[in-house]
Amino acid sequence: MHLRRSTRIAVALAGCLVAATPALAQPETLARAKDFYASAAYEEALDVLRKLNGSAPATEAREIAVYQLFCLVALGRTDETKKTIETIVRADPLYHLSEQDASPRVRQMFEDIRRPLLPAIVKDLYTKAKAAYDRKDAAEAVAGFDKVVALIDDASLSDSPGIGDILTLATGFRDLVKAPAAAPPPPADPAPAPKTDPPPPTNTPASEARIYGPDDTFVVRPVGISNQLPPWRPTGADFRMEFSGDIEVVIDEAGKVISATIRRSIHRLYDPLLVEAAKKWKYQPATANGTPVRYRYFLEVNLKPGGGIR
Repeated sequence: MHLRRSTRIAVALAGCLVAATPALAQPETLARAKDFYASAAYEEALDVLRKLNGSAPATEAREIAVYQLFCLVALGRTDETKKTIETIVRADPLYHLSEQDASPRVRQMFEDIRRPLLPAIVKDLYTKAKAAYDRKDAAEAVAGFDKVVALIDDASLSDSPGIGDILTLATGFRDLVKAPAAAPPPPADPAPAPKTDPPPPTNTPASEARIYGPDDTFVVRPVGISNQLPPWRPTGADFRMEFSGDIEVVIDEAGKVISATIRRSIHRLYDPLLVEAAKKWKYQPATANGTPVRYRYFLEVNLKPGGGIR
């Protein structure tokens, strides 16, 4: 009898230990922290979030910091809240709390702490972009100057002391980097012949057909019939930035685009979309003396903040 009772107790204890093992081994994840936050267990949520700091993937880093902010606000820890906001802003100065995630009071508190930090951040970003420009790292320089311009515009900082000058310099250096290098002048012709309109094109094989361009002023330029630009759907920091570049298309005698080439990159994600779209464009062909001819056409594309295109 005593043996049976001892056996039952041992089995019950073993069952308790088995049941407790999953709880003890439960991993610390962002989802678990969110569950604690949703149930108003803010201290528990903070404990999980602190353990995640430094070990979570980069894609979750900001979300972890934002949930830390929400927990600290709920607990009324003002000093820690301010430090957390400063960390978020320095990591991504263009970031704003969304209306879906935060109340107007919390968003206003975030902006009140964010704004005084921005002038120093702008100056630091400009210094890094200028250093990239000086060492001829065009891609990093353009990205840096674009971010400086976007941040000044986003926070309306142009009236702040010294920031207006930085905006002028950043815009000038950015445009200088983006401008295509000037082509060397052609060798001088010692006895230039008088310029006359060339004769109408003959039945030249398609592979050898002359391609006219903007310098051929006697050619009537092609007219677009269907040349829709692909949509621009920016995300992250790109949403508040502007990008511009050029595409070159060659239009044949039937008004069909036979080649499309990016001459000055607009955006690494948008460039391939634009090339594919351009291959489907239709034009009324260019003409020389009334005869359709091939024509090289250049188009500047500007991607505006928020997804606009011009």
